[in-house]
Amino acid sequence: MKLPSEQRRFLLRPLAIMTISVFILLSFSCVFIVTSSNRLKLNSTLMKVTSAQRSLSQKIVNYIAADNLEGKITGLRLDSLINSFTQLQHVLLYGDQNLNVAPLKEDMISEYHKLDIGYINFFKELGKNISNDSATNFIALLNTENHYLEQLDNFSNNLSGASNQEVENFQRKEISIICVSILLIFIEVRFIFLPAIKKIEGQNTALREISFTQAHIVRRPLTNIQSLLTMILENKKQDQFVTELLTLAKKEADELDGVIKNNVHKSDQHNKIEI
Repeated sequence: MKLPSEQRRFLLRPLAIMTISVFILLSFSCVFIVTSSNRLKLNSTLMKVTSAQRSLSQKIVNYIAADNLEGKITGLRLDSLINSFTQLQHVLLYGDQNLNVAPLKEDMISEYHKLDIGYINFFKELGKNISNDSATNFIALLNTENHYLEQLDNFSNNLSGASNQEVENFQRKEISIICVSILLIFIEVRFIFLPAIKKIEGQNTALREISFTQAHIVRRPLTNIQSLLTMILENKKQDQFVTELLTLAKKEADELDGVIKNNVHKSDQHNKIEI
């Protein structure tokens, strides 16, 4: 079904309101999707970093243990492991140009603080073992490593919990958006769009009644008058003056009939629903 152009313009406002409302809700949905995706990506990356830190710390301790048996603690491999360990710890605590951990640190400031202290203590014991290969220093290194690994595990568990919470929050937000969208569309259809349709239907009904009145009720007696005038004019017995008056009356009646026909045609063209 196709509405005439005037009535389509009348419906433009409610349709525009509905379109803008849906667009706004979709924009909120996109924001939630991007935010949650970035947060989950950050958590996943940091969990990979914590796993790599665990592996590097164990490699460093094993390397020092092996060197202790040989009576020396040197070598480029140890320096490389320590450098990698330090760089990853910096990424874990402060991020880098591709990894912004600031939002996460706001939520997990206590876990970050404990992890930082564990790293500092572990690094201090690591330096003591490199400078002095006594068994006492190595036992202290193992203890601080265990404490550091505990902090890494706690940090990873909190990241996993934060990821699960983020997923739940995202689901709740999306469900809320869907519910609000359905409710908003219902309200707009019920209180804006349908009243506009009813108003247009009322206008069309009134115009069809007017068109019917003009086409049948008004034109019927007018047609009878035209017929009577035609019959009288065909009679040649009446006075010339009367004939002229009747001719003028017939002319006016014909013009009135033309006006009525034109109005009916316009009403049919512009106000009925075309299929």
